[in-house]
Amino acid sequence: MSIILIVDDLKDNLISLEVTLKQLPDKFEILKAMNGADALKITGDRLPDVILLDINMPEMDGYQVCSAIRKNINLPYIPIIFLTAHDVDIDSKIKGYDTGADDFIAKPVNNNELFARLRSVLRIKKLHDDLQRERDLLEVTVDERTRELQIMNEELKNMNAALTAVQDDMTNLLVQKETLLAEIHHRVKNNMQVIVSLLQLQSRSISDENVRIPLKECENRIRSMALVHEKLYKSLDFSKINFDEYVTGLIDILYTSYGKSSSEIIIISKIKNIELNVEKAVPCGLIITELVTNIFKHAFPDSRKGEVMIDFHRDPEEKYSLNIKDNGVGFSDVIDAANTSSLGLNLVCALTKQLNGTIQFNSGEGAAVGIVFNS
Repeated sequence: MSIILIVDDLKDNLISLEVTLKQLPDKFEILKAMNGADALKITGDRLPDVILLDINMPEMDGYQVCSAIRKNINLPYIPIIFLTAHDVDIDSKIKGYDTGADDFIAKPVNNNELFARLRSVLRIKKLHDDLQRERDLLEVTVDERTRELQIMNEELKNMNAALTAVQDDMTNLLVQKETLLAEIHHRVKNNMQVIVSLLQLQSRSISDENVRIPLKECENRIRSMALVHEKLYKSLDFSKINFDEYVTGLIDILYTSYGKSSSEIIIISKIKNIELNVEKAVPCGLIITELVTNIFKHAFPDSRKGEVMIDFHRDPEEKYSLNIKDNGVGFSDVIDAANTSSLGLNLVCALTKQLNGTIQFNSGEGAAVGIVFNS
C-alpha cells in the first residue's frame, strides 16, 4: 500500500483531501501535516511515496519544504505534487519546478485528475526506485569485484616477487653452472696438455722410431680432444662448438706435428654451419685426426704433393655425413671394417659405432672414407 502525505495548514482542506483519496480506486495509507516542520519530520520518519504539498503556508511555505526535502541526501526520491489555487501564475509554477516539484494540481481537486496524476508519479517513483536498487546492487557488485581485484593484485604482486626471486636464483645458478663448466673444460684441456707434455718428454728419451711414432699418434689424439674442450671453454655456449673452426685448428696441429705444410698437402675443408656437442665433437675430431694422420703417413710417399678433401654436412633427413678423401695412392687392400688390423682404422670404426653410424671405405683415385650418423 502506497503512503501519501498531505500537507496543508487548513484542517478542512486536509479532511477534504483525505475523503477524496479514500474514494479513489486504489487504497492508500494517508498521513497528514499542518505545517512545514511537521511535514519534514513525518517525511524523515515514514518516507511517504507521494507528498501532496500546499504552497501557501505560514512560517515555511511549500517551496521551502520542497527545497528542504530535495536537499536532504538521506531521503530517497519522493514525488511532490503542489496543491495550487486556480489562478496560480506561470512564474510560480516555474519556481515550483526549480525547487523540485514533480507536478501541480489545482484546488478544488478533481477525483479523476488526482487519481491520474497520482498513478503517473507513482509509476515514475517505481521506475526510479527500481533504478536505484539496480544502482545500489551494481555498486555493491563493483565494490566486491574491486576488493577481489585488489586481493588478486596483491597475490599477483606476491607471485611476481616470488617469481623474480626464483628467476634471480636461477640466473645465479646458471652463472655458477657456466662458470663451473668453463672451469671444467679449462682444467680438462690443461690436464690433457700435461699428458701431451709427459708423452713428449717420454718420446725424447726414446730412440726407437717404432716406439716414438705411436707416442706421437697418442699425442695428436689427446690434442684433438683437448682442442674440443678449449673451443668449449672459449665459447659463449658451452653445449656445442663451431666444428669448422675446430677442424681448422685441428689441421694446424696435425700440420705442425708431422712437419707438413699446405704447400705439400692441401687440405680443403667444406664444413659450414655445423655445430656439435661434446659427445659428437670428440669422436668426430678423433676420426679426422686418425684419417688425416693415415693420409700424411701413407697417401703421398716420396714427398709427393697431394690434396685432401674434408666434407662435413647435414642432409635434409637430419643425418650428418663426414667424408674424407685424398688423391694419393689409395688403400693397398680392400678394407673390411669389421676385421682390419690397423689400430688407427680400428679406432675409426669404434668411434663410428660410438656415434651409432655407418662407415664405408673406397679406393680408386686415392682413398675415401664416408661416415653417416644421425644428428
